[in-house]
Amino acid sequence: MRNWLLPEKFEDILPPQARRIDRMRARLLELFRVHGYELVIPPMLEYLESLLTGTGHDLDLRTFKLVDQLSGRMMGVRADIAPQVARIDAHLLNRKGVARLCYAGSVLLTRPRGLDSTREPLQVGAEIYGHPGIEKSRAIWRSSSFSSSRWRRAGFPGRASTSATSPCSARFAGTAGSVPSSNRNCTKRWRARICRRCAR
Repeated sequence: MRNWLLPEKFEDILPPQARRIDRMRARLLELFRVHGYELVIPPMLEYLESLLTGTGHDLDLRTFKLVDQLSGRMMGVRADIAPQVARIDAHLLNRKGVARLCYAGSVLLTRPRGLDSTREPLQVGAEIYGHPGIEKSRAIWRSSSFSSSRWRRAGFPGRASTSATSPCSARFAGTAGSVPSSNRNCTKRWRARICRRCAR
């Protein structure tokens, strides 16, 4: 066995593909920025009790775990950035009224989500917190909606979708509802995982 081989479902990203992925990430973050979303950058590692509080069993199973050599406490490598952003909104920003936050970063999965999926996808997302009432939250989302033409200009095929069951392509899905680790509702969420295979 060659000692430079990577674990299954991990891969090196070579220059042409790396440039395309970076352009996709930058275009999405700029799209969020012009619609009023502020960028946050959570850490890759957190203590398990913080990282998994209020999340489901599925996320626990997908989370890589290790022991912190400094404290002896159990830590996890994030498998989803959204709970971290909810923690930032609830406990660090602690703002009154509506907060719009976005993020982009790699996540690590113990198991791939599909046969052709990587275990280290790039996750990009935008979240709206703190607006009471589903109708008002829908109005907020419509006022900052991302049109199909904007998706195409960002380099993605298909149409923009905010439906949990109808992603516009293999890379996009949106959800709405409450968020773990937060005392405020996430009234609208948009998430994407940029697949390295699809970015070729």
